[in-house]
Amino acid sequence: TSNFRKRAGHVVYGLQRDSPIDRTGTYALGEGDQIGVPVFRSSADLNSKAFQNHLVETCDKIKQLPSVAKRVADNTPESICFMSDFKAYREATGLPFPTEPGSLVSDLNAWRKDVCTLPGCYQNGMGTGVANIDKNYDLNTGYLAEADKITFAFVSGNLSIPFLEQELSVIEPEHDEWLNLGDEQVKDGFEPYAVTDRTDWIVLMHTLINGVASGVPVAIFVALFVLILATGNLWVSLCATLSIVGVMASI
Repeated sequence: TSNFRKRAGHVVYGLQRDSPIDRTGTYALGEGDQIGVPVFRSSADLNSKAFQNHLVETCDKIKQLPSVAKRVADNTPESICFMSDFKAYREATGLPFPTEPGSLVSDLNAWRKDVCTLPGCYQNGMGTGVANIDKNYDLNTGYLAEADKITFAFVSGNLSIPFLEQELSVIEPEHDEWLNLGDEQVKDGFEPYAVTDRTDWIVLMHTLINGVASGVPVAIFVALFVLILATGNLWVSLCATLSIVGVMASI
């Protein structure tokens, strides 16, 4: 809406720790050489049943955060959880969850290729599952063609952040809440990243705008004073100052 901004938050984990995708960069949600680095912790094993359950529980925690935006259509959280949907699909088809460690990759591929209308169907834009732009797992999980290269357990959500005057008061506690959740997950061997440095960018822009709003009038009066001293003509100085203001306003 016009009163809110949305910022994406992600939690990722890779099955194949030996050959992770090189995403060297300054922040996690950038593009090109600005893409961040996915972290793979040796203590976390997505194949284990305990970790599969832990991931679903973590997804549920994220959905309950007050910072997660709500969909306009049904007021449900704008949070996408790869493993939660996989669990819903398995249960809808009468299959057990968590899945057996030795069959996890094949079970994930079977889920990916199934054409279904059940709860938790694999989401992509390629005709399998149910095509849905909001949940394009082929994009977000890192599947490479038909190869079992990288599979991310993935959570994505939009943070609804009040605009302008309320930014600083709301962003800081929400940012701390995400970080605290991340600290809890790290203890369990789950390396997350939740809010990128775009949060800092919003705060910086807020400060910059306030600085410009207060600094421009002062600069205009200083310019007028200097012009009067330099020209000795009040009317010429006023016209020149108004011209400067007009140029600034047009920009």
